[in-house]
Amino acid sequence: MQEAVAQVLAKPEVQKQLQELQVVGGGGSPERLLELEDQEREDWRRALSSPVR
Repeated sequence: MQEAVAQVLAKPEVQKQLQELQVVGGGGSPERLLELEDQEREDWRRALSSPVR
């Protein structure tokens, strides 16, 4: 499935639409996505637990 999505995202018309929406694509493996999600959760956990100044 990841390969199919990558093929669609590589199409010029899709790239044009993504640029118009100011979407920055990444791509990668399912494992990399899990790493990014873990990091995002940790970033938000720290941000939400910090006292407001």
